[in-house]
Amino acid sequence: FFSSRRRHTRYPLVTGVQTCALPISLVLATGVPMIVAGDEFGRTQRGNNNAYSQDNNISWLDWDFEPWQEEMLNFTRRLLAIRKHHPALRRAEFAECEVDGLEEAPDLMWFSPSGEPVTGAQWKDLASKAVAGFFSGRVSSTDRTSVAPDETPSFLGLLNAGSSPVEFSLPGAPYGVSYRRVVNTAEEVSVDAPWIDHAGDTVDVDANSLVALIVLG
Repeated sequence: FFSSRRRHTRYPLVTGVQTCALPISLVLATGVPMIVAGDEFGRTQRGNNNAYSQDNNISWLDWDFEPWQEEMLNFTRRLLAIRKHHPALRRAEFAECEVDGLEEAPDLMWFSPSGEPVTGAQWKDLASKAVAGFFSGRVSSTDRTSVAPDETPSFLGLLNAGSSPVEFSLPGAPYGVSYRRVVNTAEEVSVDAPWIDHAGDTVDVDANSLVALIVLG
């Protein structure tokens, strides 16, 4: 899953922003999220990923949380609740990435920050550190569980793995017309935005951050 380290702790290699971006990357991924005990509140094992023989505070779980660990635990809970409620984030079938015609969006599509689909050349560009992923809400009935068909919206994830902010342009139909930001890993407290973004609008994504938007229509 991830080994989380905060800038203001004694483990300065990964910032708090990156710590929050890692779990949401997992939540947006296909398959079952694999979380090791303690990942949800920033347990690091001091960077030791083979600590089975360490019967000491390297491998022990410390339940006396610092404030930032409480924040991270609440953040992880929010992410998992979003994933549980929205089948677009936990589809049980392989995504169909090609469709007939232009009126229907595929199950999965990748966009460059310009809002246009990623080209083959862009995939090979090693300097490119930003990409957007569209996850269609059109899923099978087995994915919906108790969620009604009209409550399965699509999602758009804006990922910036670079060291500088990136401006993303939101794609239009058939992917979306209006969007609402539901997660921003660069914010101290990540909540649903009180405003609506529209296709063609731009969203600034901070360095090493991810913004998730729900497609409203």
